[in-house]
Amino acid sequence: RGGTVISVAVAWLLGACALLLQPTLPGVGALALVCLATAALAAVFRRGAVLAFAVGYALTWQQGGERVAVRLDPQLEGQSLSIAGSIASVPQAVADGVRFRLATNAQAGIPPLVELTWYEPDRRLRAAERLNLEVRLRRPRGFANPGGADYEARMLRENVGATGYVRSLESAGRSWRDVARWPVLVTRDEIHAATRRALGDRPATGIVAGLSVGLQDALSTAQWRELARSGTSHLMAISGTHIGMLAAMAAWLAAGVQRLRQRRGALGTARDAAVVAGSVTAIAYSSLAGWSVPTQRTAIMIGIVALALRLRRRVGPGDALALGAVAVLAIEPLAPLAVGFWLSFGAVGVILLATSGSLARTGLLRGYAQVQIAVTAGLVPVLV
Repeated sequence: RGGTVISVAVAWLLGACALLLQPTLPGVGALALVCLATAALAAVFRRGAVLAFAVGYALTWQQGGERVAVRLDPQLEGQSLSIAGSIASVPQAVADGVRFRLATNAQAGIPPLVELTWYEPDRRLRAAERLNLEVRLRRPRGFANPGGADYEARMLRENVGATGYVRSLESAGRSWRDVARWPVLVTRDEIHAATRRALGDRPATGIVAGLSVGLQDALSTAQWRELARSGTSHLMAISGTHIGMLAAMAAWLAAGVQRLRQRRGALGTARDAAVVAGSVTAIAYSSLAGWSVPTQRTAIMIGIVALALRLRRRVGPGDALALGAVAVLAIEPLAPLAVGFWLSFGAVGVILLATSGSLARTGLLRGYAQVQIAVTAGLVPVLV
């Protein structure tokens, strides 16, 4: 039932937030107490959905504890360390260097994932490339001013256990096994590099790269300033709108092709072809965009609706949003630390509230204005 699905999603989210709002990670005893108290409340009020609070709390506790435990050993901070590993991100230009993430080989005291900056690089780094490096590392820390970004929280959510810079670097190459290990990452890197080669230093380079694979290092300071002044900075972060438009285009094309095939005696409905094409396109584009929280939400919701259509079942938009939230929280229990989580789910929730229950037809401009006003007003608490 729809109400049950939404209740489970809300309870799960509240459980995750209850853990994340605590200043320190509680012990096992506190976790057991929360789980027992939640089970008791569920039994008293006969609401099984309340148990989702304990699930959200426990999963967030587990993942938070694991990520805190693998941070850099404090005794290694500031020392020159020899480490090895593979590049686990698309290297991006920053100021006078390049920044990338390294999936390190097992080594005592060294986190499995670190973020490094290589100043004045003498060659291009490639995703999945194996490296031997001499580095200096420190545990993630940064400013957390009210109303500003929380750098340490972002590093925790993204499982980065240390940051630092490269003192020397030696490449060990990239084999087909490395490419097979990270096929999507390598594809993003190649598309990014091909875009920059083809367009060069044109102003459009950063925009094309940003909208194709979600990488924004080619955008100049002047471009960011103009985007901010025009209120369109959010367009450079691939979100539900981009993925939804591309999925809709793929679905429309697939339906048209299937209708042509039906005229020649092919089996299968145009709707099924559209459903498959749209959902596959959404997942593929979300992966190329970096699989951020907003893209996860969109791809999962499209997948839920597609599955319901394929099975000839009905699913309401509120149910799809709730199932999407549960799926995101199950995949990434620390997702509430991301501003994009609240903006993405909040925007869709506000739109559903603003447009549900209305049977009267509204004009295109009036409907557009209604949605924009609702989203602007509804997201004020998150933005504040």
